[in-house]
Amino acid sequence: MTLSPLSFSDLGPAKSRAVVIRHIPMCGVWIALLAAFSAAAVDFSAQTHKPNYLVLLAALYALQGLIAECLGVRVDEESISLPRRLSTILPLVFWRRRLPITELREIVSMPRLIGVERVTLGMNFGPQALAVFPSRAKRLQFFRLIERLRPMVNIYRAR
Repeated sequence: MTLSPLSFSDLGPAKSRAVVIRHIPMCGVWIALLAAFSAAAVDFSAQTHKPNYLVLLAALYALQGLIAECLGVRVDEESISLPRRLSTILPLVFWRRRLPITELREIVSMPRLIGVERVTLGMNFGPQALAVFPSRAKRLQFFRLIERLRPMVNIYRAR
C-alpha cells in the first residue's frame, strides 16, 4: 500500500481547506446502539403505553455520539476538531472538542487497543485530548498533516 503526501492545496477552494478522517467502524457501533435503544423505547412504549425516559435519553445520547463520530477528526489550518472522548477504552463520546492548532505541544501514539489506533494530543493549556483512528494508515495521515501544519510539534510513541 502506497501512501501519497496530502496537502491542503490538493483540497480545492479556500473555504473547504480541511481534511476529515472518519472512523467508520465506530460510526457503526453508534448506529447499532441507536437502533437498540430506539427499539427498546418503542417496545417498552408499546407494552406499557408510557414512554421510558431513561431509554429515550440513552437513544438521544447514542444519536449525539453518532453525529460526533460521523463528523470525524477534522484538521484545518487553524484547529483540530474531534469527538470529545470520555474514556480511553469505552466508546463514550460527549459532543465535540475544538483545539487551536497553535496550542498543540505534542502527540503521543498509544498502543493499539481493541482494533483502534489511539493518539493523545498534548496541549500547552488545558487537558489532553484523545483521537482514535480505524487504521495505521489513517493515523499516519493525521501525523503527516500535523507535521505540515506545525513542524515543531513533537510526535512520540508510547510503549
